[in-house]
Amino acid sequence: MPDSQVTRSHILGSAGRTHRHSKRNIDGNWRAEICDLIYMMSQQPIDVLNLKESQGELYGKPIDRGDYFAYGVIRFARHKTKIGIELEINENLADLWKWFVEFKRKETIKRVPPSVVRHSV
Repeated sequence: MPDSQVTRSHILGSAGRTHRHSKRNIDGNWRAEICDLIYMMSQQPIDVLNLKESQGELYGKPIDRGDYFAYGVIRFARHKTKIGIELEINENLADLWKWFVEFKRKETIKRVPPSVVRHSV
């Protein structure tokens, strides 16, 4: 199935599987990780998938904010409203951010075309 036809049910159902794409075997866990990142950031997929490495900053050590620890921050703007957001991240989201940066580097992903992101639920 081409990536442009991937829906949420396909993404969630492919965790733990390997599939073949462009003559390569690819671990299907990336789809579940992307869903987690989108969920944890509470944003639309296009806002998350187009993030650049420079938009995230991980702190050398967590900062105690009283009722939570901040492990870093992700800065971005909603694609529809252009409203800027600075999202402090917890330990789980920091781990997902590290994974996301490495995944994009490994796959040489610069930008995700809008046709890849479908908003069907």
